[in-house]
Amino acid sequence: MADRDDTIDKRAGEDSTSSALFTCAQERGVRIALHIGEPWPSEVEEDQVIAATFGSVHRRYEFLTGRRMLRDAASHLLDCAPERIVAERKKDGRTAIGGVFSSLTHTREAFGAAAANLPVGIDVERPRVIPDAVWRRIGGANEPLGGNRLIEWTATEAVLKSLGVGLAGGGHYVTFALETKRADHQLAWTARYLGHRFDGWTHWDGDLVWSLALAHTAAGTERAPEE
Repeated sequence: MADRDDTIDKRAGEDSTSSALFTCAQERGVRIALHIGEPWPSEVEEDQVIAATFGSVHRRYEFLTGRRMLRDAASHLLDCAPERIVAERKKDGRTAIGGVFSSLTHTREAFGAAAANLPVGIDVERPRVIPDAVWRRIGGANEPLGGNRLIEWTATEAVLKSLGVGLAGGGHYVTFALETKRADHQLAWTARYLGHRFDGWTHWDGDLVWSLALAHTAAGTERAPEE
């Protein structure tokens, strides 16, 4: 069987990402900081000190830009200046933000971050084909969410990121139900993962596919064991 070409329609509107990406999610208390385009690295001294230990210029850029996105997202939720946000680098390299749940994603010059009062996950991808072999390995559905593998891929990543679980270790346990498919290139969906329930939204603008997942409760959302 030939691999399906599920890439997103590139004629979609270009102005919708920044202003209306996750309007529905924001009504549930999510604050999102998005950055697409030129680098916007953190200038906070403690972030600069950590970045200076990385040998790769690219790695420093990724780290500082990610820190800036997370600080901005959290500052909206906590109503304080970004530089006052307590950011901790964990043993696995991820950044934990004190006082909120947070998530970070990036792909080829596109960065996004989300902070919320409930477990939250965000993922972004550029249009691409997901081969059959890869799709089967993560347990993808025969009929993917929204009829598109990349939509379900980013949605699955967002769900698992909210719990700190990797795609390879839990993708086949995530199930979806499509709620609405809107004309403005946005889907609303619900998901389940090992007893956890999520609301989610996916939006595409032609060049990027974004998915956001928000857990129903914070109970029992500590890092799940990976296989």
